[in-house]
Amino acid sequence: MSSTLHEAIAAARAGDNARAQIIAADLVREDPDDPNGWYLLSQLVDSDARRAAYLGKTLALDPDHARARIEFDALPPALVNDLRPAAAPVPAQPASARKSVPAGDGVVLLVEDEAPVRAFASRALRLRGYTVIEAENAEEALHTLEDDSLNVDVFVTDVIMPGLDGPTWVKEALKTRPNTRVVFVSGYSEESLTETRERIPNSVFLPK
Repeated sequence: MSSTLHEAIAAARAGDNARAQIIAADLVREDPDDPNGWYLLSQLVDSDARRAAYLGKTLALDPDHARARIEFDALPPALVNDLRPAAAPVPAQPASARKSVPAGDGVVLLVEDEAPVRAFASRALRLRGYTVIEAENAEEALHTLEDDSLNVDVFVTDVIMPGLDGPTWVKEALKTRPNTRVVFVSGYSEESLTETRERIPNSVFLPK
């Protein structure tokens, strides 16, 4: 990751979105083929139309960009239909093999210590139809789950966080909620989590 991109991310985390936008815009002007610059811009704008355009550009450059794909697919169809040709091409399937993708249904406990990341992930999930409960750390998540009347279908959690890490709090939560599905999200490689995941049932990995 370039020092310029680091600088833009630092400005965004400090709450200085105006400066972050300026730096990100300079970044894409200097290297228009870098999908990370376009994705960062998509996280800094208020307009859904501009966000859709920047996410579409990100996917045109990197069709495997997991976060851009989730957020792009969660946007209203009216915003993204004209941009889909720029996204990842989908191989044709026989009509008998095609299935519609259902809207989300259920309650998600989202655990992420970085507020901007948590906000964007929460928004994407809600646009897909999920009910989202947010927690900024593992301790808050476990406290929320102390309410036995609360039904949670999926844990979506960062792996590396201050205090308890993702796998640790999830193993604790599964003692009383063993059937809950788990999605681990991390900027680290999936291999670094493989051994832990093998001990946690119903879990999958999603790269940042």
